[in-house]
Amino acid sequence: MKSRRILAAVLAPVCALSATAVVASAKETTLWEGTATFNSDWSLTAGDYIKLSPEDIAELKAGDKIVVTAKADDAGAQVTLQNGNWEKMDGIPLADLTGDSVSFDITDDIIAQIKKGYGDDGATALVVKGGNVTITKVELVATEEETPATSETTSDTTSDTPATSEPTSDTTSD
Repeated sequence: MKSRRILAAVLAPVCALSATAVVASAKETTLWEGTATFNSDWSLTAGDYIKLSPEDIAELKAGDKIVVTAKADDAGAQVTLQNGNWEKMDGIPLADLTGDSVSFDITDDIIAQIKKGYGDDGATALVVKGGNVTITKVELVATEEETPATSETTSDTTSDTPATSEPTSDTTSD
């Protein structure tokens, strides 16, 4: 019986649990929508080239994503982003299209490359293109952190009954 009282004393303190979670939300903005079809040599066969202006991507920041929705027209379908001078950017791959979209993570370095490579006319900041693919949509998915949410739970276990799985009758022997 004595061991059960000691156990009850150990388990009896008031426990307070606190959890803080940072909730992130995503804001999706359509930057371009239409139809642009590209051959295996990456030449355009239908529609217009997808050229985004500096105003189109003015809200772009590190941590955001550019999501390109597309349909593979043949094996080896790929999508990529280039700066306004149609130059490859470090950190942007020739992404294989294995589903119905490709996502590109945006970093500070990629933003610097975009700004450095505005097209000669100053009207083109980013070019979206591909091979063996039909592109139908380009979106900016901006991640925004919200204020941390805190929740508190208090548990009062000051009962004289111990929280154990032992039988309630005293079956201890000395």
